[in-house]
Amino acid sequence: IDRLEDDARRTLQLSSVIGRSFHYGVLKLISGSSIDLDRQLSTLQRVELIRESSRVPALEYIFQHDLTREAAYNSILLRERREFHKRVGEAVEEMLNDRLEEQSHLLAHHFYEAGETQRALKYSIIAGERALPTYALGSQAHFQRGLAAKGGQPLDSEGASMCFGL
Repeated sequence: IDRLEDDARRTLQLSSVIGRSFHYGVLKLISGSSIDLDRQLSTLQRVELIRESSRVPALEYIFQHDLTREAAYNSILLRERREFHKRVGEAVEEMLNDRLEEQSHLLAHHFYEAGETQRALKYSIIAGERALPTYALGSQAHFQRGLAAKGGQPLDSEGASMCFGL
């Protein structure tokens, strides 16, 4: 990773925030216009850090090894990491606007890591409710993340109505 040129390293870091696998569209939205994304992804494939995992329904890549993703993720400064998580959450909201409930677990994770309390709570509750019928422990984890995100902060009216059915 240290031998990569700056833009390729930055692309790898951004990808690591998205997760072990990552959609091209999400990466493109968060990467900004200063990076030639296709060239950087080709470089990362050539040095065997990532590989293409699917093209349908959307172009998706995956890290060759989770340790590579973890090393890239840990190389990001904490304040940048929070900003990247926020950008990923917002990109997923934008791209998958018609499937927000389905992606609520990812949105909860990214907004929690970004320190976006109300959004993390909102999506944690949705993810927990979706998991209830099939997996009680999974729903408990989502609800616990929601409570951790709340962290003593008052709920806004949307969060209160979601929690208490108002």
